[in-house]
Amino acid sequence: MQSLTNINIYLNYDKNEVNENEYIKIVRFLNKEAELLEYRKYLEWLDFLHPDVEYIVLVREIKDKKDNSISNGLLIYDKKDTIKIKIDRLTSNYAWSDNPPSVSKYMITNILAYNFMDYYLARSNVLFIKYRSSDLMYLTYKRADIISKDMKILKRIVLPDVHSINMQDLTYFL
Repeated sequence: MQSLTNINIYLNYDKNEVNENEYIKIVRFLNKEAELLEYRKYLEWLDFLHPDVEYIVLVREIKDKKDNSISNGLLIYDKKDTIKIKIDRLTSNYAWSDNPPSVSKYMITNILAYNFMDYYLARSNVLFIKYRSSDLMYLTYKRADIISKDMKILKRIVLPDVHSINMQDLTYFL
């Protein structure tokens, strides 16, 4: 598993920007991926993931107010096989926690893209909105994606802007 110290490399890397055509290709890829998630096309979305994908959701921890020190703790660490298990459950008749299904939206902004070794590194800000009955919940987060040149997500790192995620369930992929 990737150490949390090394994860900051992806969150702060800013060298070797992609060209305009690569940028458009990456933005289209991320927008299509968001659309698949919004419409719960999880099996199609699974095809967007590299076989060796790492899906990492961090939790932000502030250590000391005086020196503004911040560290990141691990909330979720999934590989493709565990993601597939979650998708199988979500698409089964036993996913009662989200029945009837909620409406969700992913608004991806501030996309920056770089050539990173033999991959693309795309950083973005995301506003995730979930609406169910009369409950409106949202979550903002920073995201870093390592994307292979054949457009598969090899690594996704999600860093929420809040210290605790205020949602009744986290059955969504961020």
